[in-house]
Amino acid sequence: MPTGLRLRPSVLAAREKLADGRAKLRAQHDAGSPGIQVCARLTDLLDTVLLDLYHDALDECGRDIESVIALAPYGGYGRRDVAPYSDVDLMLLHKPGTEARIAPFVRRLTQDIVDAGLDLGYSRRTPAYACSLALADATIFTSLVEARYLVGSVRLFSKFMHKFRKRALRRSQSLIAKIEEARQGERNQHGDTIYLLKPNVKRSRGGLRDLQMVRWIGFARWGEAESSSLVLAGHLASADRRKLRDAREFLLRLRNELHFHAGKSVDLLDRHEQVRIAELYKYEGNENQLPVERFMRDYIEHTSHVRYCAAHFVESAKSQYGIVKFAGDLFSHRMEGDFRVGPIHISATRRGKEKLRSDLAEVLRLMDLANRTKTRIHHDTWQLIRESMLESDSIELSPQAVKRFRSLLDQPGELGDLLRRLHEMRVLEKIIPPMAHARHLMQFNEYHKYTVDEHSIRAIESATEFQGRDDSLGRAYRKVKKKWLLHLALLMHDLGKGFSEDHSNVGARL
Repeated sequence: MPTGLRLRPSVLAAREKLADGRAKLRAQHDAGSPGIQVCARLTDLLDTVLLDLYHDALDECGRDIESVIALAPYGGYGRRDVAPYSDVDLMLLHKPGTEARIAPFVRRLTQDIVDAGLDLGYSRRTPAYACSLALADATIFTSLVEARYLVGSVRLFSKFMHKFRKRALRRSQSLIAKIEEARQGERNQHGDTIYLLKPNVKRSRGGLRDLQMVRWIGFARWGEAESSSLVLAGHLASADRRKLRDAREFLLRLRNELHFHAGKSVDLLDRHEQVRIAELYKYEGNENQLPVERFMRDYIEHTSHVRYCAAHFVESAKSQYGIVKFAGDLFSHRMEGDFRVGPIHISATRRGKEKLRSDLAEVLRLMDLANRTKTRIHHDTWQLIRESMLESDSIELSPQAVKRFRSLLDQPGELGDLLRRLHEMRVLEKIIPPMAHARHLMQFNEYHKYTVDEHSIRAIESATEFQGRDDSLGRAYRKVKKKWLLHLALLMHDLGKGFSEDHSNVGARL
């Protein structure tokens, strides 16, 4: 290009290195290289390019400033899972009072990085200022959790990280609340359910952001972001770590494909891309399911694991604060001998926990009580239930369990959320077998926004909202005596889908 003649030789070399490197990485991706590996190699490529530009700028502006600065990649680039066309986020740390001294170097380096063709997200901060900004803003905090040293003064960077970690631990409770609030706002914009049929692989629920949230909460609560360290310290279950690792690989490879194919940053998995990628990944269909439906079923399976594991991890981090546990015990009372009910949570006593480990009827009894008392099942109790139900090869559906399930279905309350919890543990399909077929089952057409199982549970949620309406519909709903029967019908109304026969005929038989 004619404009290329005006660029510095170091910039032209950087452009060429980036182009060659991206081409090789694209070939490796197309040959089936793991997503994590491609992202790591792309990070290495960016590091090499930036170091070349850094040293060239130092040669021109004076190497004496190297003792007062440090370059720190952050965000996805710092985490080493940067996507092919993502921004390159870079923080330049500097000692206080050196702004004028380093200004020529900063201008030269940032201009060269942009001229090399990288989308630069740049900030220049002292360690103290970086810490203050991070503790006041959840977005800055989460990005700096991922900061790593690249070049410059090791001492300056280490001083920043030490201060950052120390101050974060002192304010962990408020930071966790800010992280959750910011993440919820992002989900509200891009999809607050894993069952969306046009998801954003980065920002929708169960996507890469929820994977990253485990790191951010781990750092805020315990000063550790790496999952391996969290497992060793007993803060993250090994089984959950394996599920998160597998989901990360699936999502990173998928995101790399979206970027490489578009030649730009694209995170939306729309219908056209779903069909293309299902064919690319060689998914095969059958008389009941299209290839794209089987691909999306795998996508939702992975994002459901992320959603559940991340949610349990966050709740575990919050439940371990001493003041929260003390207040819950102080204002709670025993109910039916096996449970304690507080203003917010219901939990199991020692005797109750023993019953919950092996008896589905007891689990449903607890859920029914939680619904009737308008309380949430305490995280520690729920974790026990989740582990015992998922590990059980055979769950007995006794007459008592059926009775408890009908009682649960009879109360609007938080019925939808409790049914989702049963579905998460694969217990709902033991009670209603067709739910196993409906799990993560999508209908590839323009008329459905959610998978069949999520659509069915949302139908119940819509009905339970009638309870509080002051109109003819609300009055009609409240007059229904056998609400369990209405809710059961709503839960089953679309479970005949996903077969070659018309779903109405299959549903009628069910």
